[in-house]
Amino acid sequence: KGLLGPTNGIALASLIELAHAFLMDLEELSPLAKFLSVKIVIFFTFWQGWVLKAFVYGGAFVEWIDPAHKWTTQEQIAQAVQHGLICVEMFGASIAHHWAFPDSDWRILRRMYEERALSMPEPLTSRNPVLKRVQVVDFSDILQIARSGLAPTRFAN
Repeated sequence: KGLLGPTNGIALASLIELAHAFLMDLEELSPLAKFLSVKIVIFFTFWQGWVLKAFVYGGAFVEWIDPAHKWTTQEQIAQAVQHGLICVEMFGASIAHHWAFPDSDWRILRRMYEERALSMPEPLTSRNPVLKRVQVVDFSDILQIARSGLAPTRFAN
């Protein structure tokens, strides 16, 4: 629990750095809509869980306890309510995701890939399978970020 605050801070700083570096490049793919459509589901279900815990604490589900039908605790009832609500809410989320993640994104990605592939020279490592695998573990980008701060060099000025 002691590391939760710092790790959340690091994750948030990394997300901001990632957005700063790539938001303009990915603008055609609506990354903000994608992020928000997922984040809203997580945020909403998290707070919904807290509200249901408050209902349990206040005794709102006491009258629903029915041992004959195996509803023996308020927590069990609150969990069933949350599961049912999530099923209903996912219908709305699926509509939002259909809008945020359209099936036409693959065309944009294919065009972007082709544009970048044509503009880049073939690296020497692409012919050597051993060098190709070693290149995956290249720490030079991490060292460059550590030297220049959090902003990539193209945004340093």
